[in-house]
Amino acid sequence: MAEQRYKVIERIDAGGMAEVFKANSTSMQGFEKLVAIKRILPNLTQNERFVRMFLDEAKVSLHLNHTNCVHVFDLGIADGTYFIVMEFIDGTNLKKLIEFLHKHNQRMAVEQAVFIAIEVCKGLTHAHEKKDQEGHPLDIVHRDISPPNILLSKAGEVKITDFGLAKAKSQAESTDPGVVKGKFGYLSPEAAHGEEIDARTDIFAVGILLWEMLAGRRLFLGESDYETLQLVRKAQVPRIDEVRSDVPSELVNVLMRALTGDPNDRYQTAKDLADGLGHFLFDYGRVVTSYHIADLVEQFRQQRPKRRKTAHDEAVGAAIQKQLDRLKSLEEIEDLDMYLAQHYDSLPDQGEVAADSDGNFEDPRMWADLGFGEPGAEAAPVEALEAPDDSGESWSEAGLDDIARETSAMQAIDAETIRRQQAKRAGPPTLPGGVPAPGGQATATRQQAPAQQAPAQQAPSRQARSAQPTQPVQAGSDAQAQPADQQPKATKKKSKGSSGLGAIGVSLIVAIIVVALGIGAGFVLGVVPP
Repeated sequence: MAEQRYKVIERIDAGGMAEVFKANSTSMQGFEKLVAIKRILPNLTQNERFVRMFLDEAKVSLHLNHTNCVHVFDLGIADGTYFIVMEFIDGTNLKKLIEFLHKHNQRMAVEQAVFIAIEVCKGLTHAHEKKDQEGHPLDIVHRDISPPNILLSKAGEVKITDFGLAKAKSQAESTDPGVVKGKFGYLSPEAAHGEEIDARTDIFAVGILLWEMLAGRRLFLGESDYETLQLVRKAQVPRIDEVRSDVPSELVNVLMRALTGDPNDRYQTAKDLADGLGHFLFDYGRVVTSYHIADLVEQFRQQRPKRRKTAHDEAVGAAIQKQLDRLKSLEEIEDLDMYLAQHYDSLPDQGEVAADSDGNFEDPRMWADLGFGEPGAEAAPVEALEAPDDSGESWSEAGLDDIARETSAMQAIDAETIRRQQAKRAGPPTLPGGVPAPGGQATATRQQAPAQQAPAQQAPSRQARSAQPTQPVQAGSDAQAQPADQQPKATKKKSKGSSGLGAIGVSLIVAIIVVALGIGAGFVLGVVPP
């Protein structure tokens, strides 16, 4: 990547975790080609767990070399933000195409939907069967087969993208089998129950894709994420011929087997499902090729609204370009694990992935039966989903204001650390009326706080400490607001002397009492004369 130069052309997509830019790649030899560059959102770079999953997308994808899988070229980092350079697919994704057809009261032809499903199965077969150089299976499972992750080129190609949630032995982190990864409406029942999954969970997802392409609407869609998950768990799938009468019964049988709740009753491999769909097409007697898919994509491209480029877009592109100019390939980092460890040890709070990450990293065993979540993107009815027009869409409305700023992600994190520290420091304790509390109490409180918080909170980074402003001290309360070892020497000596006199006085009184009791006892026993 060090020999490549990238020139940002435009943003082509954005989501809750990353955005994708179209760029021109130029090598030192002068060769040029279009690429797509995925950039992780700055607010997520402080989360080590998420970043490792993001890096795993490149590691897994680099193993894949198939016409039905998006090819990943390289991985880089700039200003603490991570980039993946991948093949640029000029076209659209399956989600936008389904919504487009629905909006125009059209349905995808049966043979076209089956053709797309077969192509997806081809890419999954390559991933599921992939082995390393020593012949050991990589055990890749995509886990997030959904319409946005199926790209359709203007040449009619069908490609799977975003292996960021893939489960592979080569991943940098081990995964809890009970943690759900993937969009709720496209999970398999076993994944929705938090059970161990394998390639058959991708087969179930392909069945969902085919059902939705034929029906033109969502299969599993509740009023909330929790309700959607419950529908997936039950796996009660309406027969597609009850929704669309022109679907032959032979295809219904294939589809219902792919969508069986018990994975043991499903097609066991993506190749088996592709064979079943292929036999149906042969018996169906309809001709379908990639050219027919290309016609669909072209129909979408011609009627989609053109988006005007604004001055804000220009500012965003300039900011991203500056980062790309400093892009460094991770291949140039000798020990990536050491780099990540040093990078995230300097952060005060790694936390969990943001709640708007499409249901990733959610554990269904922790959910209550009632009151889970609010209707969001997963619960939006199909009728409400329309192609964006050219009048309202903007970077600001897409929630990408932070990209336009040239502040690096690390600086933003450090600024947040300073803000939290300032909020915690409320000055010396005060009694009602604003009267400062006794100095000993304030001192003890400030001395004990670090010891209690040390195991649970890491120290802020060097930059945060250097930028930390000085906390103002109220007049007349200097001793109360400072630790004991920082108080003036005169004050410390005076305190020590006062405490010493108190101890001597108590000891003298005790001694007098003991002597008096001894004399009294001797008088009673006759030892001491009256």
